[in-house]
Amino acid sequence: MRRTLLLGVALLGAIAPALALAQSQAPGAAPLLEKEAPVDEVERGFYLGADVGVSFLGGLPAAPGTPSPSSWGLMLRLEAGYDIGRYFTVSLFGAFAAYGAGSEYIGFSNGVASGAFTQLIPGLAVRFNAIGFADGQGVQRTWLYVKAGAGWAFFQPQALFTPTPATSSYSAFYAFAGLGVQYYTHLRHFSIGLEVDGTYLGKSNEWGFMVTPNIRYAF
Repeated sequence: MRRTLLLGVALLGAIAPALALAQSQAPGAAPLLEKEAPVDEVERGFYLGADVGVSFLGGLPAAPGTPSPSSWGLMLRLEAGYDIGRYFTVSLFGAFAAYGAGSEYIGFSNGVASGAFTQLIPGLAVRFNAIGFADGQGVQRTWLYVKAGAGWAFFQPQALFTPTPATSSYSAFYAFAGLGVQYYTHLRHFSIGLEVDGTYLGKSNEWGFMVTPNIRYAF
């Protein structure tokens, strides 16, 4: 009799926790699962980007007594940067532009050089994401931003831009500022955008603008 009583107490002690857990859940309720950590729908941090678009320059250097012409060109800008949180970005860039001036443009060359010229610009840029728009899932994928940068522009052929090409080279301080829109795609690491900037070259007060669609990949 005593052995049977002890066996019953042992069985009750073994099944009591299971009964308590079953009573704590509503009938038909699914078992409780641990919540997974939320996934960031927009990747931020170090990124590489590329801009390809059109560029315009006005007030090009010209010999005294001749009008300063303007020219359209194509620009490629490569960028390596870092997102500081959601709103700020700093980046290094290298831009290359090729302008298709007509053969009548001889600048200061006295006919030694004429027509098209190129521009190479290394520099630094900063960006501020000003306004974000959320999609249907509440993720801010579309941003309006302001951007500014500065660098140093080098021109070729030098004979077009300086009266003494044999002893000096033509380069100038370069600055730009503008507005853009960026869309962070559902691929997480990729974003695409469009940017419009005004440009200024300090040496000869050249001015211009550029319109550059862009793509970037964040790691």
